[in-house]
Amino acid sequence: MTRMQPRGQIRHRLAITTVASLASLTLLGCNTGITDADIDNMSLTDVRLLWLDQQAEPEGRLVLLIDPRRRDAFESARLPGAVHITLPDVALQSGVDPTLDSYDNIVVYAEGPGALSGRAMTKRLLVLGYGQTKLFGGGLVEWSDAGFPIESGEPEFDPVAQPARDVRRPVP
Repeated sequence: MTRMQPRGQIRHRLAITTVASLASLTLLGCNTGITDADIDNMSLTDVRLLWLDQQAEPEGRLVLLIDPRRRDAFESARLPGAVHITLPDVALQSGVDPTLDSYDNIVVYAEGPGALSGRAMTKRLLVLGYGQTKLFGGGLVEWSDAGFPIESGEPEFDPVAQPARDVRRPVP
């Protein structure tokens, strides 16, 4: 049986989440000189073609799909082969991680159009020097609406070692 929450609690949680997201973007993603105009957006077709090419050559480093959403959202549904890396996982002063940089394309996505976490992660990676980073703005929603496969659960393996954690603030 699904337990419903009173509207007041839902609104309160939504307000807290919105304020926290905006504060994170201001402190961690936006004061870097990278603007929305600097972000290259990828279409569903382009992401699908890269994904298919990567499937044909699994050992290759053609594309890395990054999902910066909360862990529970990542485990609930994600693009096949995506890795879970969040903003706090990527330290601003860490420099370029050779494992991440070894990919020809880094594609960041989130839930769907307007999702702040995908845009913020894309900006963070661009600031750090990952020029091959692009945003798939349609995200999980557009991918699944097109009928493409979705993974869920704990990933079988993580092909990317976690980059240096941002230690400037505690992570819950």
